[in-house]
Amino acid sequence: MRHRQREWLWGVIAFVIFARAACSVDGRAAEPAHKIRTRHRDFYVSTLGDNGNDGSAQHPWRTITHAASRAKPGVTIHVAPGSYHGNIVTEVSGTPEARIAYISDIKWGAKLVGIGTGVLWQLNASYIDIIGFDISGPNNYGIYAGWTGATPGYDHFLNNYIHDITNRAGCTSTGGAAIDTGSGGAGNDWFSGNVIANIGVQLMGTCHTIQGIYVANAHAVVENNIVSGVAGYGIQQWHGATASTIVNNTVFNNGGGILLGDGDAGALPGGSGDNYVANNICVFNREYGIVEGGAMRGGNTYANNLLWNNPKPYSLISGATPTGTVIADPQFVNYRADGAGDYHLTASSPAINKGTANRAPVRDPNASLRPAGAPLNIGAY
Repeated sequence: MRHRQREWLWGVIAFVIFARAACSVDGRAAEPAHKIRTRHRDFYVSTLGDNGNDGSAQHPWRTITHAASRAKPGVTIHVAPGSYHGNIVTEVSGTPEARIAYISDIKWGAKLVGIGTGVLWQLNASYIDIIGFDISGPNNYGIYAGWTGATPGYDHFLNNYIHDITNRAGCTSTGGAAIDTGSGGAGNDWFSGNVIANIGVQLMGTCHTIQGIYVANAHAVVENNIVSGVAGYGIQQWHGATASTIVNNTVFNNGGGILLGDGDAGALPGGSGDNYVANNICVFNREYGIVEGGAMRGGNTYANNLLWNNPKPYSLISGATPTGTVIADPQFVNYRADGAGDYHLTASSPAINKGTANRAPVRDPNASLRPAGAPLNIGAY
């Protein structure tokens, strides 16, 4: 994945603080109101640190799990560049007014390499931000929120590179994912700007239980993500997911594009409804571009999505009628199926100026402002 290095950290923090209003003045973004509000203290983690230290910038800790055990609401945990081997458990929650943030101080500079076949980062906490990490390993899950019966929610997964999760355990009934929010949580999770590639890719075509982003609770916002090489669907909602906002994602070369449904543990009476799916590019997937399954009720909107070279663009059972669909090659700058290309749009792309401003994120993954009051592009950029 080609990306431009920039002084991104403070830009991301400022974006999280200021851009996440309940709605924008121009009506573009009905976005999460649970933004970062208060920071009380900074702690530091480094490959050269020691867990016997005090966690200051001069005397950092060695592991994220140790830092997590010392975290309190309002704390920011800065992780220095380097490789951190082993799995992570986070169990201390923030609050609506004082979230806890885990930040790679250089985007993708802190490389988390998992071990075993379970969860690489097990998140049993609410009001947590995980920002800017490079995550890979033999595990079945990159990040799983709520594995041990906890009911987290209001968690933010921002600007991470989650790749080569190789699912050493194979295709099991418990499945796998780059990011999975579990079922029965409080919901209201935010997935933005993540690059996800090669999640159980060796099982593509044979396994439907391994997903890219897996939403299992209500009121999620999934935006600006680039998802490829996933055995199952690039973005999927199930269990008790409803009222999701899935906008401006680029999803390609997966078992399937975007799946919305409801079923199994935590399923809702009447099924999933009131979902909003717009401005997404879904191309070169082996199954549907966008599909509904399980139990679905009404109120679902599918607007201004570009679907190309999927066996079937849509398969909807809720009675929804898509609008503004573009069926054409998106004309990426440099399409590569392995996720290592450049997925910006060329000047002649049919996705340019064909999006809707409704609920579109204010910025794209490069932190560039989308134009107010003008037609927007379809896709992440």
